[in-house]
Amino acid sequence: MTISIKPTASGSTIEQDGSAILTVDGSGNLSTTNNLTVGGSISGDGSSLTGIATGAGTLEAWVNFNGQGTIAIRASGNVSSITDNGLSNYTVNFTTAISDANYCALVSMTASSAALTRGSGIVGLLAYNSSTLTTSGFGVYLEDRNGGSSGDPIVVCAAAFR
Repeated sequence: MTISIKPTASGSTIEQDGSAILTVDGSGNLSTTNNLTVGGSISGDGSSLTGIATGAGTLEAWVNFNGQGTIAIRASGNVSSITDNGLSNYTVNFTTAISDANYCALVSMTASSAALTRGSGIVGLLAYNSSTLTTSGFGVYLEDRNGGSSGDPIVVCAAAFR
């Protein structure tokens, strides 16, 4: 087997026995007509990954959003919008539906004020009701130990793994 790297007008081509197996364009983008196996990790913001196979433990969607005032997504992957359902109550909406509702939704938050972190019964837990897990999104609700909500969080981070 012979592996060679050949410069092209727009980048480089890696060949095996005279056939192109990988192309790098002038911007550093990789392309291949074959399967690509990565033994390490792939990094990036996750917003432009396409054609990635899914399987057990795959991150299907994630979002970081402002939970106060006008709800605004700071960054996300496969999340189209956040619905504000009232005080500390949100719905995370997926851009592309997940195959079924048997996924794990994880949520974290940063308290909105000192009242949320001292003596008010807040345990810092964001919970979702399993009936709100759908293929198109899931619900998130911040609740204190007394069964009510004490305010909107500054930062809400949520992710869905399947």
